[in-house]
Formats: sequence, C-alpha cells, structure tokens
Amino acid sequence: MAKKKLSQAAVFFKAFFGNGNVRVHGGRRREIFTFLLFVALSFLFWVMQSLSEDMNTSYRIPIKYTNIPDDIIVTNDLPSSVTVHLRDEGAVLLNYNIEGIPAFEVDFRQYYTDHEFFILTSEQIKDQIKKRLKNTTNLTYISIDTLAVYYAQGVGKKVKVQVVGSVSTLPQCIQNGKITTDIDSVQIYAPERMLQTIDKVETDSFAVADLAATWKERVPLKKMNGVKMVPDEVVVTVPVEELTTKSFTVPIAVRNLPHDVSLLAFPAAVTVDCVIPMSRFSKLSERDVRVAVDYKETKNLPEKLAVKVVRAQGEVLRIVPDSVEYVIEKKR
Repeated sequence: MAKKKLSQAAVFFKAFFGNGNVRVHGGRRREIFTFLLFVALSFLFWVMQSLSEDMNTSYRIPIKYTNIPDDIIVTNDLPSSVTVHLRDEGAVLLNYNIEGIPAFEVDFRQYYTDHEFFILTSEQIKDQIKKRLKNTTNLTYISIDTLAVYYAQGVGKKVKVQVVGSVSTLPQCIQNGKITTDIDSVQIYAPERMLQTIDKVETDSFAVADLAATWKERVPLKKMNGVKMVPDEVVVTVPVEELTTKSFTVPIAVRNLPHDVSLLAFPAAVTVDCVIPMSRFSKLSERDVRVAVDYKETKNLPEKLAVKVVRAQGEVLRIVPDSVEYVIEKKR
C-alpha cells in the first residue's frame, strides 16, 4: 500500500513540476499538501502495524570475561561474541536495536575449579542471555552450544618492554629524544619452563609518518602463546618538536698550529646558522658553537682555508663565509 501511494506521489509531482515554467498557486498547492499528508499518514499506519506484529531477527551479543586472577593463563581461544535469533513484536526488537543487549558476562570466580577448565552448557548460556531479554522475547537460536574455558596457573616475573616501531617527522620537525613507554617493565605469567626463556616483551610493530607534534598512543604488547602479560598494553610516546634557526657570530680557532707560528684569518669570525628544536632556542649560546681552520691544510699553499665545525649543539645549516684567507707569521 505504501509503495503504491509513493508511486502515485511520483506521478503527481511529475505532472505538476515537470515543466519548470509552471507555477503552483493556491488551490493546486493545497491539493499537493493534502496528498502528501495522506501519504505520510499511510506510511505511519503501516509502520505502526508492522511494529505490532511478531518478527524474527538476529543479534550479536558481546561476551565479557571478568575477574580472571593475574596468575591464571587462559590457554584456549575464547569467543568474543555470541549470535542469537530472537522473536518478538517489532517494537520490542526495535528497542533492542536502539538500546542494545547487555554483554553476556562470564565471571571467572563463579565457575573456577581446580581441574584447570570449566564448561558452560547451552542451557547455562541461554539462561544467562534470557536474563538480558524481556519476558515476551523468545530465544529461538544460539550460535554457541557450549563454552569451554581451559586455563593454567603460571609463575610470574617482571621483564622489560621493548618498543618495536618506526617513526618519521615532517621536514620542519625533529624527533627530540628517545621513544619512551609509560612503564618500562610488565609482569608476565607462564609455565615455569617457558618463563625461563623470556627476558623481554615487545610491542606490536607500528609505523607513523609525517609527525608534526609529540605522538602518544596506547600500543598492545605482542602476544605470545601460553604467556599472560599484566598489563597487556603500554602508552608509547614519541617526542616531536618544531625546528627553528638561530645565528651566532663566532671567532675562528686554528688547529694543529706549531708553537713558533701564528696564523691570522681574514675575516677572524664567521656567522653560523644552527637548526635546533624550539625548546632549546633560549638555552643555546655562542659558547656552544666552535669553528676552526686547520694549519696542516696550508702545506699545499691554498688561497683559502675551509672553516669547519668543531663543536655545535644542534645541526649546522651553513657557515658564512665557509672559507677564509689567511696570513702565516713566524714568531720571534
């Protein structure tokens, strides 16, 4: 019925609005509004009727495992969700879609035994799920017949965390410091024989590029079969800063100069441009930069000597001038 009404509306609109030159006036406009109102009411009645009828639909309910002791290692893969088929009025099923169905919780304390495993039967699972449903809802299908949890008690020790990843920055930025983690070691639990072979744990490998500011993210630790890590993730920080340029005028020193000779450079000082992180701009001074010429290079009698950086706190962008004339004099 709704589709028929919508089809009629399409024909109606095409008839009245197909020609761009047609203008809709008083009476014709009222006819259009009246027609649209009946279409809307018909659709509303159809929706209300549908919501009052019984329907079937499927849902995925997450499974949450709680209260697992730190020294307990779950040795099998556990499902993260269960799929169910439900039958109820459309309005009830729609409410499940809107509000969701609470997670199915497996409380380890409730099922723990000394046999290193426990099994939830399909009836136990159904009972748990029904508690999360309205009384009128029928549970017609469940994707898990049984839920088996196998576990072992492990011996614990602390091991170091190693970051495995690659980072790069934008050209105008720099990684200003080591990559760090919020904790440098974690507690691990495993069978004693296996535990003796483990001296570190690694993060999952990651790659980040074109960083313009400090990067901080939670990164999971790389899983190892039969090993439980507490915690199982760390916060990785990559310190990144913008670069800036600072210039100094510094005197030229002479290296490898004999005691009976003096060398005068022209000019006697040069301008050095250093590229440094913004945080170090106010801390860097002329004392942190040193340049020199080498007396040994005068043996070939060049016209000029190259000015070289001896010490610099930061990357030297350029030296102006990068070579100087010189005069050698014998001391009396």
